[in-house]
Amino acid sequence: MANIIFDFDGTLADTFHIAVSGVRKLALNGRVPTDEEIEELRNLSALEVMKALHVSWLQVPKLVYFGRKEVTSKIAGVTTFKGMADTLRKLQDDGHRLFIISSNSTKNIKTFLDNNKLGEYFDGYWGDKGLFAKSAALKQIARKLHLDIKDCAYVGDEVRDIDAARKAGIRAISVTWGYNNRNALTRAKAGTIIDKPEDLLELFAARA
Repeated sequence: MANIIFDFDGTLADTFHIAVSGVRKLALNGRVPTDEEIEELRNLSALEVMKALHVSWLQVPKLVYFGRKEVTSKIAGVTTFKGMADTLRKLQDDGHRLFIISSNSTKNIKTFLDNNKLGEYFDGYWGDKGLFAKSAALKQIARKLHLDIKDCAYVGDEVRDIDAARKAGIRAISVTWGYNNRNALTRAKAGTIIDKPEDLLELFAARA
């Protein structure tokens, strides 16, 4: 049995279009990225994106606040990715425990789970974690729930998810359907990269 911890945005919830819309609305430093530039940004880590868009650390709180506000206003229409619901059900049926840790709000996570009828598959979820504070959150949750680190995995779509898992001593699984693309994940030396939700079933079949 594995303890599989999921990221939210870009991993379970298809919110990339909302993020793109938000970046364009803000027009940080007078820049409105084109479609081509947005695709190029998917090649970069969060820190590299900040540099490319000339975003200072002082602007990060504003970005986080605005981003959450944008998602909250559109959360009713946010769906999950094709194949994800069946994958979660089968993982649970196989005896795995599923969790969520995210920088998005706990309220948005709950609304999404309710709307997509996914809540029954998760043993717990925690939102409102800092953009770069997920490693501490992962370790904290593992201690709180008495989870054995060697039996845990963190599934995420960004380079910062890989970094968080490594710092927490947890296996990292990267997905290509979210914010970062395969190129960025490969450059970050992701241990495992998958292209569709169903791939998780094969990964965890031997661990059941």
